[in-house]
Amino acid sequence: MDLKYIKTKYNAELLAKVNAYISDNYCEKIVIADIAKHCRLSEYYFAHIFKEITGATFFDHLTVFRLERTIEVHMKTGKALTDAAFECGFTNVRSFYRLFKKHYKVTPKEYISKTKAK
Repeated sequence: MDLKYIKTKYNAELLAKVNAYISDNYCEKIVIADIAKHCRLSEYYFAHIFKEITGATFFDHLTVFRLERTIEVHMKTGKALTDAAFECGFTNVRSFYRLFKKHYKVTPKEYISKTKAK
């Protein structure tokens, strides 16, 4: 069996395991020790291999997931964006706005306005 195939298969399985864990737990506080333990890896090795595979840190990946889910909840339910953010695992309004603007390059209000205009 090809070594590259084994590594690619391992990476795909690890990402599937991580994404399943995030889907089940994104509303809760997730620390690196939790996800590393779930993947049966040390914290250091998990952080290293995750960054190598995805090019992003685990927390960047988790943040993007939560941001996308927040928008989804807001659009489907009409809940206030901050309420949706809290429901999706954000614990601080200021950090939610800062992370949203960092990722989408616009404020949440601007993003929603553009989305509704489409």
